[in-house]
Amino acid sequence: MLAPGLPLSLDACLIITHTQFVRHPQIDPMTPRPNARAYQNTLRNLMDTQFDRELEEDEVRRINFILKKRATRYIAAAEEEWLYPEQHASTTRWLTLDDDWFLLPNPYKVPFTSEIIVGCNDGTAFAMDEYGRNPGHPNFNDPVLHDRDWMTHQLAQRQWAQKRSVARLHMWMTTRATIRSPTTSCCIISPVRQRPVRQVRLDQKHHKCNFSVLD
Repeated sequence: MLAPGLPLSLDACLIITHTQFVRHPQIDPMTPRPNARAYQNTLRNLMDTQFDRELEEDEVRRINFILKKRATRYIAAAEEEWLYPEQHASTTRWLTLDDDWFLLPNPYKVPFTSEIIVGCNDGTAFAMDEYGRNPGHPNFNDPVLHDRDWMTHQLAQRQWAQKRSVARLHMWMTTRATIRSPTTSCCIISPVRQRPVRQVRLDQKHHKCNFSVLD
């Protein structure tokens, strides 16, 4: 179950993840999504969008591979080499593309909300829960389902921390293996466009590496 990516520019990509997947990443992909629907009014708090995420080069290639596989007719890139991410990506196997959960937002920064209510000047109101269910839906604000989501959300936070820690360690070890002097630098790659955007200092003597730019 992969989150769809929407390229916004050569330097940015928007990744949209369904609430159910954020709260329960281990869920069976064949499980029907709650309240699945199309072309229905919805609300989104844009303040909850996570910004300032930076990806390493292989993660950029995997995103580009996903975009290419999901394309229905055309693909485009600023350089011809970028049209073939499968040639350099660490994996092209669909089931393992996101094994390290790099496509997921930071679950510690995802608010655990349950309902949005909007009042209008004419006295009318609109309400829906986190899955878009409106009052009158049999599962609207169901406390049993909400408690179950809370438990899986807590578990997902711990699992995400473990997976991302392993991914960071692997990146650090891979970079450290190429060190040629006591102090050198490596590049963090920005989403979609494969070019260095920030320098991260490595200290071989004290085995320190600052990866604060990563979530």
